[in-house]
Amino acid sequence: MLPNPVTNSGIIWTIDGDSSIATISGSSLSGVAPGTVILTATAADGSGVSATQTFTVTAHDLEIASFSVSPISINIDQTLTLSATVQNNGNAAAAATRVRFYRSTSEANLTDDANQISSDAVGGLGISGTQTLTATSAASATAGTFYYGVCVAATANEADTTNNCSAAFEVTVTAADLVASNFSVSSNTVNVGDNITLSATVQNSGDAAAAATMVLFYRFTNETNLFELANEITSEAVGSLAVSATQDITASNTVPAAVGTFYYGVCVAATANESDISNNCSAAFEVTVIASDLVVADFSISSLAVNIEEAITLSVSVKNQGNSAAAATRVKFYRHSTNDFLSGEEITAADIGDLAVSATQTITAASTATATAGIYYYGVCVDAVVNETPTNNNCSAPVSVKVLQWTKAAATHSWPARKDHSTLVFDNKMWILGGFGNIGEIPTAFNSVWSSADGSRIIQSIYADENILASQNLRPSQSK
Repeated sequence: MLPNPVTNSGIIWTIDGDSSIATISGSSLSGVAPGTVILTATAADGSGVSATQTFTVTAHDLEIASFSVSPISINIDQTLTLSATVQNNGNAAAAATRVRFYRSTSEANLTDDANQISSDAVGGLGISGTQTLTATSAASATAGTFYYGVCVAATANEADTTNNCSAAFEVTVTAADLVASNFSVSSNTVNVGDNITLSATVQNSGDAAAAATMVLFYRFTNETNLFELANEITSEAVGSLAVSATQDITASNTVPAAVGTFYYGVCVAATANESDISNNCSAAFEVTVIASDLVVADFSISSLAVNIEEAITLSVSVKNQGNSAAAATRVKFYRHSTNDFLSGEEITAADIGDLAVSATQTITAASTATATAGIYYYGVCVDAVVNETPTNNNCSAPVSVKVLQWTKAAATHSWPARKDHSTLVFDNKMWILGGFGNIGEIPTAFNSVWSSADGSRIIQSIYADENILASQNLRPSQSK
């Protein structure tokens, strides 16, 4: 403070000492920084009369005395320890305040509010008092160079706020980066049920070691949903990988039992310290699954009404309607008393050679009707081959055959033996029409019509005396 009064224009006021501690303007003395100054009042009349007064300027001055970050090289998402010491360099006590820790990708805007990552309380500090504060913080989730800093918030009447923040502290954040590459499948066209080999290379493209993990192989009918959990088909272990290290992975898998287009892919499971997981999966690999498809067609039997133990001929065509060649196999013929012919006996079989796509082979086989009369059902099946789908069309429909047993009703009949006659069934009767034969030694053309309702009693329905025709050596058309 200045002596009263301080408005004497005949006095010259000067400061002896550091002008950074206090300044004077006119007769007003203003403190600037903690310290001591001497104020001198000198008479302006040149008499040399003067007087001095010592003034002490008091103020607190908080500064970051030290700041460190540990470690200075760290993997993503690991924990850093921040340590700062706040000191009061002033000559007056400092009120309680706070320290704020910051992180940024550049030094220029390090202490912007948006970059604050943590804060802590600082108690009141006496002259030369200090307080050390520590904080922990997770490293960035991305690799790169980051800058850390700390500031102590200024308090009222603080002498100097230019030293309230530390210098920037540089930290390198590293990360593993696993990449699935060089994915391939041993063949892009395979038969149903075949085994294929899946191959991939896993590389650590990051700047930190990668922990052990797994590679997962997938298969689906479209690319969009390929890497869903439900589509995983097998997996293999991957060991820990140093920076730039690679590991080749192979796995075996059986392709689906259905024809069509399938997509295969591989992903490496992300590790805890991995920075980029967008490259952990391969592109999709398209595989076409093909198969043979054997079908039986045109199954036929030489006669559908036969005598007991009569010879019959079975005929069938086998076609490969799939999109892959079929290996050699066999067709088997069956017979049963019901239409479930597969429950019956196998009566004969025949070999079939290799069949290319769309190729057909016709098979005939000889057999004998049963020794017992009745209705019997015949069928044929082609044995499935290893790469065939579907197999539910390998058998024919049943074909019924009536096996007849004739009974001798009479030793002789009133009509002479003949040949080249016509027979038919009409009106529930069996009819015999005309024919040629001999009466005695005479060749004769018969002009009669006979019928039987029971096969035993035969009645002549249209009369022509064949004995008279024979004696006159006339054909029936010449009779009168």
